[in-house]
Amino acid sequence: MEMEYGDFILNLFQKDRCERLIRKQLNTLPETATIREAIMSMLDKEIDYVCILDDQGRFKGLLTEQLIVRWVRNSPLNEEAPVATIMSTELECCMERSEPISKLVMTMSKNNFIHMPITDRGKVKGVVSVRDFVSYLADYFAESIYTLIPDQPDQKKREGA
Repeated sequence: MEMEYGDFILNLFQKDRCERLIRKQLNTLPETATIREAIMSMLDKEIDYVCILDDQGRFKGLLTEQLIVRWVRNSPLNEEAPVATIMSTELECCMERSEPISKLVMTMSKNNFIHMPITDRGKVKGVVSVRDFVSYLADYFAESIYTLIPDQPDQKKREGA
């Protein structure tokens, strides 16, 4: 009997480890950095997050574009404020590289995380985003995904029609 897609994906998520999802360079700043420095780092590296580390290189928090947008909406603009004022410091926001992807997916889903730092014995090795997860799935199902025939838009419902 052929394995169903759902069973295949479940087995895959339990077999593969979090480190497999890391696709980009690590973007870090010290906890003394300002919000402006964090924004410039994200723009310069074209990465939508920055990991904040203490002077020993230990993870202290994560700052993302989403957090910056919320901050701009809810507070007076002060780019010289320390990143600690708006970074996420939630305890469940890191995952060990050896954990199964199934645990990562459940944690990200449960906490509505878009990014998750991946650590190796407490040291940040990379950050996984929802985009990285989608790319991971696309790698496994490339033939199925890339040969799909897209739905043709209904011309009567087309924007601007």
